[in-house]
Amino acid sequence: MKKVLAVLLIAVMGLTVLAACGAYTLEQFVEEAKPQIQEISDSLGDEMSMEILARDGKFVYSFQYHIELDMSNEEAKAELDAQLKNAKDTYIDIVKEMEESGIKNSAVVVEYVDINGEVITSQEFK
Repeated sequence: MKKVLAVLLIAVMGLTVLAACGAYTLEQFVEEAKPQIQEISDSLGDEMSMEILARDGKFVYSFQYHIELDMSNEEAKAELDAQLKNAKDTYIDIVKEMEESGIKNSAVVVEYVDINGEVITSQEFK
């Protein structure tokens, strides 16, 4: 997961170029970031993939597991929540980039999804 966060930070820096190009819509912001996010997803291996999308006016990072997880253990969910908390600054930086790109009332949602498409945990950053 640390590798993912490092690459996300690089992607955020790459999105800085968008801020200099004038106002963007959320959908344009997502489309511009997709190639970088696809590279990250490809590097995650067979157990997980990552995608970004615009949903309900928010920039969504969706990490989906492609393996069975035992989420009956509260410690497993707590670990994912801790990872979200540790990455807060990275996601806040993305919100700032969105604001600088002209996307008002920006928010980033990060969600972890199981193999069946059910959200394990999710957090919104503003």
